[in-house]
Amino acid sequence: MISIINRFNKHKEDHIWLRDPASSVQREAECLSQKLQHLQESYRQLMGEELSGLDTNQLKNLESQMQIGLNSVRMQKDQMFTDEIEELQEKGSFIHLKNEELHTKIDLIHEQNAELQKGYGKRKGNTILHMLSAMDMMISLFNKASNDMGYSLTLKLMKN
Repeated sequence: MISIINRFNKHKEDHIWLRDPASSVQREAECLSQKLQHLQESYRQLMGEELSGLDTNQLKNLESQMQIGLNSVRMQKDQMFTDEIEELQEKGSFIHLKNEELHTKIDLIHEQNAELQKGYGKRKGNTILHMLSAMDMMISLFNKASNDMGYSLTLKLMKN
């Protein structure tokens, strides 16, 4: 019996809609306007405005809603900070590894430079100029490769 009454009411509503669609649209607009007004009032209360008309229970409910929202904001903020910290730690590890690689290359170049100066320092003529030129070229290539890390080398000549 209830299902028949529900079907009748549904059919009646559909029939009213077909007869006068403008009034149905007007009722829907009024309903949406009331919802908007209620949402605006709730927003103002959440912002701490227009609280004078609220009783103790309503204020407690409002406080509870605000606490839930605040906890959600804090959790989101904490997650963002945690993600950022992890990202910065990964970048720091990568930079540390690159730094160690560059120090190894610098040490190797210093050793080669010392060997060149020791082995060829006593010779005269074009040989030493040729070796210094080659070393200068090698340092220049290294500087181009490591420029983004902020390292650079210079060739120091020792006078005997």
